Amino acid sequence: MLLTHDAPLHYEPPLLAQGLLWLRGHRPDRAVAVDPADGTVVHRIDARHPLAHGILPPATVVTQAGTVLHPDGTTTRLGIRIAAVHDLGGGRLLALTRNSVRAYRL
Repeated sequence: MLLTHDAPLHYEPPLLAQGLLWLRGHRPDRAVAVDPADGTVVHRIDARHPLAHGILPPATVVTQAGTVLHPDGTTTRLGIRIAAVHDLGGGRLLALTRNSVRAYRL
């Protein structure tokens, strides 16, 4: 067994990003990142708002309400509802909203 966790995990497949496996929690506002080599938990996310799909480097997530949560605890507000994000490199991201695709620079 690679990982046991103290809270239920979501059934969706994990994302592999920056060498970590990202697993969504059963609650839509939670996620956990583990080292696939030994199963140790590297990051825990409790966003208090549902998370958009996708992970941005390094260990950055975006809520569906449009807030970017950085690993150092800082936030950046994008101000729109976001369903999914994709890293474009160089501090840029692609965001899928309800009726558009938008590019941002963080």
